[in-house]
Amino acid sequence: MANIGNASVTVSVPGTGNNPSVSAYFQLDNATTCPELNTASSPGTLAAGLVCNYAVDFAPTIAGSVSGSVIVTDNSLGVTAATQTISLTATATKGTPPISWSNPAAITYGAALSATQLNASSTLAGAFVYSPTSGTVLAAGSQTLAVTFNPTDTDRLQLGDR
Repeated sequence: MANIGNASVTVSVPGTGNNPSVSAYFQLDNATTCPELNTASSPGTLAAGLVCNYAVDFAPTIAGSVSGSVIVTDNSLGVTAATQTISLTATATKGTPPISWSNPAAITYGAALSATQLNASSTLAGAFVYSPTSGTVLAAGSQTLAVTFNPTDTDRLQLGDR
């Protein structure tokens, strides 16, 4: 925000919420140098000729294109309760869920795979699908095991493989 005028711009104390107001999925971060006010604040000012920045982070909880805005209420151009709108657009992709799975110890030939070998974990809710499945008796020699994690939250997460 730049004050190109010859008088200070006053950022208004909001009746409710915050000034500026920030749309869902976006948030101001620590690098913001402009006034951030709530109902308990005093009015903020930006002196003539100065510039401040609203640093905005994207904090999606869904995948896809998201639009929003930062709306500042001030007295710019001598207008009480003037609003300045900064449009925001971002795209979120589905995240990859964290999967932990250590290489299992060797098993005796003829023993079936069990939860001892098929023990992947995640900090998120979901289900694991193993290949080969539990109960499979492997052929002699080195074998490859695989797991797919199906997260419960499919709006924000994609399948995870390991």
